[in-house]
Amino acid sequence: MVLVIDILKASVVRIFLLIHSFLAVWRAYSLNEDSQMWWLAIADVALFFEGLFTITCRKGLEYKWFCPCFFFYLCGTIPSIWLLELDRRDRYVEVDNTLNSTLTGPQLTQIYGVSIPVDLPPDTWVVVIEQLLLYFMIIGRWLLPRGKISRNELSQLLFVFIGMASDITELFTLFDEQEVRESEKLTYAILIIWTISLLQFCFVLTATKSTKKTRVVLSNLDADDAHSGNRCSACVTSEIWSILVAMCMQDVPFLVVRMYSIVKFKLITYSIIFFTAKNVLVTMLLLYRLVVICEHKGQDDDELEENVEVVIDDAKQQSQREIPAITKSYNGVSKRKVHPPKKGHLYRYASKLGSL
Repeated sequence: MVLVIDILKASVVRIFLLIHSFLAVWRAYSLNEDSQMWWLAIADVALFFEGLFTITCRKGLEYKWFCPCFFFYLCGTIPSIWLLELDRRDRYVEVDNTLNSTLTGPQLTQIYGVSIPVDLPPDTWVVVIEQLLLYFMIIGRWLLPRGKISRNELSQLLFVFIGMASDITELFTLFDEQEVRESEKLTYAILIIWTISLLQFCFVLTATKSTKKTRVVLSNLDADDAHSGNRCSACVTSEIWSILVAMCMQDVPFLVVRMYSIVKFKLITYSIIFFTAKNVLVTMLLLYRLVVICEHKGQDDDELEENVEVVIDDAKQQSQREIPAITKSYNGVSKRKVHPPKKGHLYRYASKLGSL
């Protein structure tokens, strides 16, 4: 029963991802009705075959450190959103701000005789597709079979995803500024940083740590090896990797592009100042957390080394106390006289053996 539920959840999540990705490609095609746009859906084909492999070979279970279905989903959706955002910028440059804000687009174009009676402005379509992208990845990660991920790790990962989605959405508030919209280079830079930040959803980096402590008795050689090994492993824990990924793929690039907007275009607005200060604070907290983890790891290693030395010293003292006692007992036994059995006893033993 559990196997059937896992396969069903894996199938449903991928179906919704395919539908949304296909919708994004459809909107990109509707810009100029160029049939070449349908090549963007080739990643959806890869997502379909990845789903078949996961369902048939892995029984719907996901990988522990990487989510390939999200990777193919992003590969099929992000190029379409790029085209929609660039078209949005071109329309903004061509028309006046007032006309652009009230501009309404036609209904969805027909594709092979099928049309959807939904009349939304082009800018609204772009926002809807971008927001659904984040919602589908959060809800999809929740519904996908956990695989080797524990419930604690999954709940932690979902909260991390919600925080990342909120920060990524805030990046596009830069497009509300006229100077940013008119700058083609800055528009491309924002889209590139936005794309890189979305790739975080493909990784499953959780910062869980067991609170149970184990007691180990080691020899001198093993203690040295364990001490050096723990020193080296201080930089490869999942929590440190998650912090580095968040800094390199999101917080630092977001801070750089916002600082560039402030310095280059003299943009001193409430939203930009607020989000820039937020990025500075988050980056400082992540660096502080990184230092704390490394120092705490070093203290744990020192405590382990001290505990090992104490255990070894106790073992040596115990052995030193036991060896003289054993030697004394052995000497007492060796000095004791051994009396041969008496003849009467030998006669009784011989008679008993003869009767047998």
